[in-house]
Amino acid sequence: MTNTNLLHLNQVKIISISNLTIDGFNTAIENFGGTYYLNGVTLSNNKMDYLIDRDWGAAIINTGECVCNNCSFLNNYAKNGGAIFNQGTLKINNCKFKDNYTYNEGDNICNGKGGVVIVNGKDCSDGIGIVHKAESYSATESKLISVGGVILSIGTGIAAGIITANPVAGFAVGAAVGAGIGALSAGIIIKHEFDVNYNRASLAATLIISDALCGGFGGCAAGSMTLEMTSATYEGISPGIHIFGEFLGIGAKIAECNINHINA
Repeated sequence: MTNTNLLHLNQVKIISISNLTIDGFNTAIENFGGTYYLNGVTLSNNKMDYLIDRDWGAAIINTGECVCNNCSFLNNYAKNGGAIFNQGTLKINNCKFKDNYTYNEGDNICNGKGGVVIVNGKDCSDGIGIVHKAESYSATESKLISVGGVILSIGTGIAAGIITANPVAGFAVGAAVGAGIGALSAGIIIKHEFDVNYNRASLAATLIISDALCGGFGGCAAGSMTLEMTSATYEGISPGIHIFGEFLGIGAKIAECNINHINA
């Protein structure tokens, strides 16, 4: 699906729009650090659907400053924030919201972490009236999920290696299960992370690959050691333990970086 925008604004820029109808885009206006003033603007029939990255805010995504005066938001649709997803400062004055909807959170306005929303002079940032506040995971919670996935992948890989007593089979089974654990971890984090400034596809790919490698290496190491033991040849146990320690070190390093947000 191709993403079509009317306007995309980065930092240190100011745009003022008056008496205009914006109809039928994906996210019509993307504001990543600039300032928008919208006066008498109608944003209608904009749709942001099922994209991995930034499928939020069909009319407006705002991480800078956006002031809407006497505007209308009609029949807009997105995953979060049917009309607007805000993670900056949003001021709404005498605006109309009708028939906007979402398949997750915030039919009209979804306010992400750190966002400020002022509606007709009242601070509604915590979720009042047309504003829905999205509760995000903290970086610590996301890292715990990520590290837990790595540990679980290594554990299942070890179990696979012991059961199969074969390094190749242990690697294959551990990698497959690890990839599934990585996908599950990514899904949990993405579902609860309301931040437009990272790439969900990269996050998911990193978690899946890293957990698959951790599970595979764990299975390979455990399979090698188990094979040595069942063959009544103990000479390979010490090197096997050393290799296994190296794999654990690799997993720990991956765990440190695999939930870092990658700028989109």
